[in-house]
Amino acid sequence: MLRQSIVFFKKINEAFTTGDTEFMAANSTDDVQGIIVGSKTTQGRNELIKEMKARKMEYVVALTYSYFITHGNKAAINGTMRIAGKSRRGKLYAFCHIYELNKFKNGQVKVITSYIIETTQVKY
Repeated sequence: MLRQSIVFFKKINEAFTTGDTEFMAANSTDDVQGIIVGSKTTQGRNELIKEMKARKMEYVVALTYSYFITHGNKAAINGTMRIAGKSRRGKLYAFCHIYELNKFKNGQVKVITSYIIETTQVKY
């Protein structure tokens, strides 16, 4: 049976990667920081949601998890995602998303740090 924190972080990760802006808005702080390492940084819920809507044209069609690591109010999740859309059709990416909540119990996402690398295959 999955621990409650893993279930929550899995829902957050799926919302973040698939563009579920409604779920992300309800579960993030007003001042949430989104960092895509080497690419972009967003500051605040409105900016994060705006960025998610902008990239929704390129959506995840397959999401595979390798590891969930949780400790207190933090989680690291890695795996692969296949993207569809105009500019990245069918491309495979390895990812690691690190989430930090503002508090341990009933927390909201305060920081998202994402490492995303285009790849042709993944071996763990």
